[in-house]
Amino acid sequence: MCKTAPQNEDRPRNVPSIVVRVYTSSECVFCDEAIEVVNRATDDLSDVDRVVQVIDIGSGDDSALIPSDLAAIPTVEAGCRRIVGVPTIDEVQQLVCEALMTGRG
Repeated sequence: MCKTAPQNEDRPRNVPSIVVRVYTSSECVFCDEAIEVVNRATDDLSDVDRVVQVIDIGSGDDSALIPSDLAAIPTVEAGCRRIVGVPTIDEVQQLVCEALMTGRG
């Protein structure tokens, strides 16, 4: 899990932010489980301002957000890295931490 230095309560807290995208499809039998894991994993990151975007690749509504090199669904993405398939909580938290450390959140 990401660790941050203790904040001085007298100063405003500068909270890092991250966007985690979950690419899904209505026909995907594993996508609901992937979304649940991502939500649980990001809920544990209390010191991070997070947004979880669920993008249905079959709807056409979010077509501008779908990468051309998407290999399979479900795919979880944060920063420049992806996890294909149903991730574990630890994998999602590691993905978020790496994106935060590289500044690509």
